[in-house]
Amino acid sequence: MKNTHLFTLRRIGLTLIVPTVMLILGGGRLEKAAWGQEQPGQGPPVSSDKAQRRQQLLEQLNKTQRELKELDDERDPAPVTAPVATKPSREAEAPKEESVLLEPVEVLGSRIERNPAGRAIGKIEREEIEHARGFDLKELLEVTPGVFSRQGNGPRDVNISIRGSGAKTTFGVRNIKTYEDWFPTTQSDGLSRTDINDPHAYEGIDVLRGPSSALYDNYALGGVINFRTRRGRDIRGVEVGNDVGSFGYHNHYIQIGDQHKYLEYSFFGSYIQADGFIDHSQFNTSTENLLATITPDDKRSLTLKFLNNDLDLKLPSRLTLAELRANPRDAGRTFVTGKGFVTAEQAAQGRNDRRTIVGARYEQALGGSMGLRVLGEYDVKDINQTASVIGDNVNPNFHFYTDLTHEGTAWGLNAKHYIGLFFNHMEQEGSQFLNLADFHGSRGALQSQTRGTHENLGGRLREEIQFDSHWTGVLGVGVETSNVTA
Repeated sequence: MKNTHLFTLRRIGLTLIVPTVMLILGGGRLEKAAWGQEQPGQGPPVSSDKAQRRQQLLEQLNKTQRELKELDDERDPAPVTAPVATKPSREAEAPKEESVLLEPVEVLGSRIERNPAGRAIGKIEREEIEHARGFDLKELLEVTPGVFSRQGNGPRDVNISIRGSGAKTTFGVRNIKTYEDWFPTTQSDGLSRTDINDPHAYEGIDVLRGPSSALYDNYALGGVINFRTRRGRDIRGVEVGNDVGSFGYHNHYIQIGDQHKYLEYSFFGSYIQADGFIDHSQFNTSTENLLATITPDDKRSLTLKFLNNDLDLKLPSRLTLAELRANPRDAGRTFVTGKGFVTAEQAAQGRNDRRTIVGARYEQALGGSMGLRVLGEYDVKDINQTASVIGDNVNPNFHFYTDLTHEGTAWGLNAKHYIGLFFNHMEQEGSQFLNLADFHGSRGALQSQTRGTHENLGGRLREEIQFDSHWTGVLGVGVETSNVTA
């Protein structure tokens, strides 16, 4: 059972939006609005229905602009610097009191990685996300061809495979590079975890299928996934919702966002708790997600990102056939050194993990046809897990990216030139202790301790040449070196 309550908070007051069933009868009215002729049996248009009329005019305007662009492309493949102003016909003119006003769009230059040419791209948009149950990413990614996912070792932890790559991975996500709002969420050792991803936070998901290392580094052997959070301009206030299900499941979430002259921001927060459908599988997790973009002018922008997830859960063990037949909900047993086989409750099996990401991206247009981007990010993973042994691991990670994109010509043809450099560094420190199996997860003697670093340094070049409106040539080269010490 899923209940969603949406509240929109504006300057003049509080508006409650509840599910409503509407039947729209307006076929004849739309015909008259388009052609200026009243259909038989239809009365004059309702003057108060301005919002619907405005939407119709926007659709007509967009269609006309697309047709003009196609005609210009057929006549001359070179880009048109400015559209030719034409006087609209009397039938297409809108009433003066319903003139069309478009919001200004600020463009800092194209980003190749958003829609790279020659790539198979699958997109999951807000319409599909809103109708999904929204517990984990498995329910969203399965609608994309070539993508397969299965439950991992946590409530929202899933293993992802793109076109078979990563299908045998049993822990986390490997061979696939993941991003959120194009901030990397894959650490320097190539491991990604989906515990941090709450589907309610997203406007859409982009899936690039197939090898992508020339543009996204060595860990994009199987593809790339980018999660896009909702924009402040789409929220414009406060939205509150909750999901309720069986086995004590409930998810409470809130979204706050708005857009001002120089600032656009969106914040998402959620808290999830459930008892689990097997003994000793209770969990709770909280997520905080913030995206803010500061645009002082049409040439510069600064994007700030904050993402945090705290997870506390209990883990059952795999059951033998005899245990399954005796009690299908049994938590199972595990072997503990010095104690033998004990129950999952006695071993206090579980995870207490935290993941925090803080990043900033600066973009600037240089001369109108060239764009500069610099990205810096700090990503720390603090893992504390109790099983047959007790393990504590901390992985602070630093990312640095910079690149230049230039739109110009090559041999008289439209072209995009791209060059980028990157560096990332991760420290790893882990300790393992004996599990005293006293129902509290108490640590015994130290069994092992490791400390090391993982660094990656590389660069990439890319050239896209548009031969005509149907053919684009792409050449990409990536070079990366890794240094692992332990």
